[in-house]
Parts: sequence; structure tokens; C-alpha cells
Amino acid sequence: MAWAGLWGRAAALMLLAAPAMADPAADVAAARAWDVLGTWRLDCAGPASARNGSLTYAVRNGRLVHPRDFGDSQDELKVVSARILPSGLFEFVIELPRGRQQRRFTLMKAEDGRVRVIDNVEVGTDNYSIRDGALVATGKPSLWQTRCERDAGS
Repeated sequence: MAWAGLWGRAAALMLLAAPAMADPAADVAAARAWDVLGTWRLDCAGPASARNGSLTYAVRNGRLVHPRDFGDSQDELKVVSARILPSGLFEFVIELPRGRQQRRFTLMKAEDGRVRVIDNVEVGTDNYSIRDGALVATGKPSLWQTRCERDAGS
């Protein structure tokens, strides 16, 4: 009886850890299935800037990456994991430069194809910058982004 309880707990822990396990092919498949690949901005007519960042989801060398362009600063973040949640939302974890921290983003999609961030939280903490679709600092809703360019990646 004790073994059954131990194995049950071990199986539950493995299931909880499953989203954190790296599987680049599954990450790319999830991004393609959710149709998020490409470059997104608040205003496609305007240039990339601090207020109109270009957020790209792309495939490079078989891995999902997240290049960002804020006008005077650009970077390309490693996507640690990505998946479509049972609710239909898209969740991905990125690693910030120098391994400083990992952040988990959850996106929702509108009927017209636009996306917005529902949650943005530091992994393993309660440190949210966006929670339940609202900016924690102001309470204002996160903004909808439009796909400006499609990029199927390689």
C-alpha cells in the first residue's frame, strides 16, 4: 500500500514537471498549431519603438526563439518551453539574457487573430507584471497586438 502511494506521488510530480522539460520539436509544433509565428506589434504602420515593440516568434535551427525589437534595443530570447493549454491559451517560457530569470507568458487570441498577454510571471514566484489580463502596476488591461509579418521559420 505504501508503495502505491509513493508511486502515485512520483507520477504526479513527473506530470507537473512535464511542461518544464525541453522538447524543441514540441515547442515549434505548438507555436505552429497556435499560429503565432511571425512579428507582432500594437501598430504595424508604426516603426518598432519602446512603445510599439516588435515581438517575433520564429524558428531557428529547429528551436523556437523570441526576437524583440524596441527601436533602440534588440535581443533574441531563448524559448525554454511552449505549449497550448487545455483552455486554448498559448503558454511559453523564455530565458532572459545571462540566465538572470525565466518568465512565463500566457497569450490569448481574439476572433480577429490579434493576441494579448494574459499573464507574465517570473517562473517559480508570484512576481507578475501582467495578471489576469491586467498590468499589475496600473490595473489597465494588456493591449492587443496585431501580426505584421508572417514568419514560418525554418
